[in-house]
Amino acid sequence: MLNEANPALIILNFTFVLINLMKIIPLSFLIALFNSILICAQPLTGNYTINSALPTGGTNFQSFNSFADSINLNGVSGNVIATVQPGSGPYHEKVIFNNVAGTGPTASVTINGSGETITAITDTGNIYIVRLQDVSFFNVKNLHVVYDTVSTGGFLGIHIMHSGSDISISNCDVFGGPEVNSLYGSIVASGSYKSIMDSGDFHRINIVGNVCTGGAFGISLYGKGSNLATGIVIDSNKVYDFYVNGIYFRATDGLIVSNNHLDHRTSVVATRNAIQIGPNENMNADIHGNFISVYLKILQHRFYSRGSSW
Repeated sequence: MLNEANPALIILNFTFVLINLMKIIPLSFLIALFNSILICAQPLTGNYTINSALPTGGTNFQSFNSFADSINLNGVSGNVIATVQPGSGPYHEKVIFNNVAGTGPTASVTINGSGETITAITDTGNIYIVRLQDVSFFNVKNLHVVYDTVSTGGFLGIHIMHSGSDISISNCDVFGGPEVNSLYGSIVASGSYKSIMDSGDFHRINIVGNVCTGGAFGISLYGKGSNLATGIVIDSNKVYDFYVNGIYFRATDGLIVSNNHLDHRTSVVATRNAIQIGPNENMNADIHGNFISVYLKILQHRFYSRGSSW
């Protein structure tokens, strides 16, 4: 019987178990298992890779979800950069980053997609591909997010959900598909998992240099009327072939929408808004330097405001 009061006996028993395991399990597997346990047992800091060709262990994660599982559970103790290995995609998965502990001005999380693709089949209950839920000091860049043609019920390529602050989405390429339903959007910040049109608590979010194609909404952010979204910058994005709104914002204060290229390149008979700010609850918006080209038989609005002031 193990005597828990005797550390030496505990070590002896552990060594005995390990020796016997080595008789039936390859040492390389045991090392990989130990590394996997170690990487998932402490706050993350420093540089990591996401590489599907290698198992999770050391500083590598085999998938976006293995990285998310670790960081969601253990948090961070310093800046974390996870770089997707070039040539290792595509990745067929949905992933949620949720309330990562320890983040701050000197402890941010950055995912560098290296131009690799993440895609998955979405349905009514799970319409996201990459979801950032209640996170802060979080950056996603150089990631290709793609709608799967088998998907049903909705698609949110990169979804900032419920609340978020000090977030950057940059140089990503999001394809939202040909769907016209208002549950389809490329880069969306909203308050719930199932709707673009639910309010959330959002501050200091930069959406810069992305390409958004297809879907009903290109870029959308819906703040709270009781706590207007602040520090929102939408700059130098290319938004193509949107069915409803290229850029849509509601409940913001000091919003900047600048130097974006919005182009609907088909002649489907319908109405479109290239940029819509409203209704109500918007203040001090600065909208300048945007290029808008909408080729339609019926053009509703290139720029549309409902009850807002700036």
